[in-house]
Amino acid sequence: MSVPMSIRTRGFAARALPVGLAAAFLATASPMRAEDAPAAAELGAFCFADGSEKSLLPDGALWAARMIHGETDGDPTAEESAAMLWAMAQRTYWSPTWRPRSYGDLVQAYSQPISKKWSRTGKACRKYYADGYEGEIPDNCSEKRTARRAKYRGLAWSEIDETARSAVREFAAGRTANPVPGAVGWWAESLYQARERKGSNARDHTALHSVIEKNAFMVATGPNTSLDTRAWTGAEVQVVGPGESCPAPDAVSKRSADDSEVAAVEGPPKMGRVEKKPEAKVQSRVASEGCTPAQETAIEEARRSAAIRSQVATDRARGVHPTTGDRDRREAESTSYRVIDSELDFDQVVEVSENIRDKVSNMGLRVSCESARNPNCAVRSAYVEDLSPPIHVCPGFFESSAEQRTRTLIHESAHLTGIKEKGDAESYCVLFDCQTRCGDFYTADAWAHFIHCAAGQPADAYDD
Repeated sequence: MSVPMSIRTRGFAARALPVGLAAAFLATASPMRAEDAPAAAELGAFCFADGSEKSLLPDGALWAARMIHGETDGDPTAEESAAMLWAMAQRTYWSPTWRPRSYGDLVQAYSQPISKKWSRTGKACRKYYADGYEGEIPDNCSEKRTARRAKYRGLAWSEIDETARSAVREFAAGRTANPVPGAVGWWAESLYQARERKGSNARDHTALHSVIEKNAFMVATGPNTSLDTRAWTGAEVQVVGPGESCPAPDAVSKRSADDSEVAAVEGPPKMGRVEKKPEAKVQSRVASEGCTPAQETAIEEARRSAAIRSQVATDRARGVHPTTGDRDRREAESTSYRVIDSELDFDQVVEVSENIRDKVSNMGLRVSCESARNPNCAVRSAYVEDLSPPIHVCPGFFESSAEQRTRTLIHESAHLTGIKEKGDAESYCVLFDCQTRCGDFYTADAWAHFIHCAAGQPADAYDD
């Protein structure tokens, strides 16, 4: 199943700031030198619940302000500015595709008013301006729209709306509350309603969080628990000011639990937030049997790595990226023909990849640690029986490299989806070189090979 990766522009009427927000804005904006964009020393960092961090760079701050200006046609409110900034911050943690990329890169790719793809020379519109084209130009690539996008992409910091600039400065200093916990994007409200009538929101695993200034901010509902943000409290992503340290992961977890208790007493926040059903707590580790703490840690690290790799491969195979999606899908399709089968229906390749991703992304994945005395461990590092959980891991699993453990869990997850060769024999890939076929549709290692390559992992090299 796909995840939302699109954005739409919308029309806005002029609106006044609430008195309290206007006063706060004027107090912070009046002494600011309008022509000076924030320097690195003025910007904080994102702190994520898994203990990782990401710096907010000057380039990202500039693009974030351009995004707010463009999305609102230069007329934002403080409330919607904060919601957009936080939705992008949460998306950069939620999305395996964007987690390793910068905040500025995500903002440019997500927001259509500043997206290079939707410029006059960008992938989505350039064919309408090619020499010899005499057809009709669609509205979303009209000269008026592309000219406006070019203007927004080129705005200097001093030319950006003051509310947008102030919002970015406050956000980067860690002083902005999160009005949309769990939101990872937005639609124009009218578009959301149209999609709701067609059932598109449910199919894309999205649901409404709240409507702010004609924008419907969306949470993700799956397709698995690791991609479901409905139960997020706001503790999953935090922003600390320049020079401040991120809290320890266990402190984040405690804050999340405390926030949940407060929410239970005080009820949901205002701003039209949709009531959410309670979600079951997600396990922090795989459901292991007979494993030592060190083995559990190694398994969980491999599972997370395999889950991210599978998600990236699936996203590329589906072509969901707003700027490189078509190219990603073509490359993934070509890879599947090389390393699995040239006669495959690529839609089926995507479906199987999704199924593998869902298996390995399950944080309750059952794993059993076996001893060297187990005869099935004589030549294997892991195996499953009857295509069913648990995954049995052998001593060889822990003796292999972290990369090999990741590949092994993807291989065994393929078995859990029903991938199996005829009889008891099984083929394996000597190298994941992204060129050589080692089996076919029914070969689990061929799927691990495909996911490795489709996710953009480096190809194995042959030894001389």
